[in-house]
Amino acid sequence: MNSRYVILAVVLALSVVIGFYIVDLDRTDDGALPEVSVEGGSASGLTAGTGDVEVGERELDVSSQ
Repeated sequence: MNSRYVILAVVLALSVVIGFYIVDLDRTDDGALPEVSVEGGSASGLTAGTGDVEVGERELDVSSQ
């Protein structure tokens, strides 16, 4: 059973190594972050309405007829 894990690990490692050599990525443009200006402002006001739940008890006969 241990040999299965060794073989699986070798196959996975070879797949990763082959994957790195198959894919060739070249950067075509230098990236840049956008310039952002933040001034003032305020957070949105929220109001939440919730439903009413009434809790109580009652006696109920569930015997079959």
